Amino acid sequence: MEVILSVNCPDLESVLSVFNRLEKFLPRGGRLHLDISDARFTPNRTWADPEKWKNLIKHLKVKDVSFETHLMVEEPEKVLEPWLRAGTKRAIVHVERLKDEEFIRRACEAYKAEPMLALSPETSVEALRPYFKTWNAYQTLAINPGFAGQKFLPVVLDKIKFLRAEVPRATIEVDGGINLETGMLVKACGATDLVSASYVLDAHDPGAAYCELKEI
Repeated sequence: MEVILSVNCPDLESVLSVFNRLEKFLPRGGRLHLDISDARFTPNRTWADPEKWKNLIKHLKVKDVSFETHLMVEEPEKVLEPWLRAGTKRAIVHVERLKDEEFIRRACEAYKAEPMLALSPETSVEALRPYFKTWNAYQTLAINPGFAGQKFLPVVLDKIKFLRAEVPRATIEVDGGINLETGMLVKACGATDLVSASYVLDAHDPGAAYCELKEI
């Protein structure tokens, strides 16, 4: 199971605090998930400075760390390229706000990043069907977009099963409410990637919690 640690922070100070914790256990080549919330698509706003982020991640003590960017924003096309230039390896955009699919895919291709389509809990998984022939990576949010620490919504389980049946080779990422129990549930349904925030970073032993999820 691929475990990606979420950085969902309101300000730079909070980001630095997260980095201080994860440097103690994240292995070489680990992956991070950066939440970008604009207070329009979401009820909150998170820290979002592509140039500063690029510099921060370069100076992490852990080597070869890569990151993906989750654009929980009203107009993903307008904010995508700065994050691609900053080095994101996966750009996650919400199907609910996607206006120019071709632009997103071409921009990602130009920067050698993977495009991923995200789905909010209240959105029918059928909204992804038109993209099955051109996209091979999907994220199913198991919480409402915005704040970390929310309770896992079981509605996501049937969506994962549907995606695994319809797009057998797809990468399926689950974000929100992930712990050991829910991680096992989503893996059994066909998920390949887990995004974790509070379960790992707020644990008494974050390294042990991270390894538990990796071993699911």
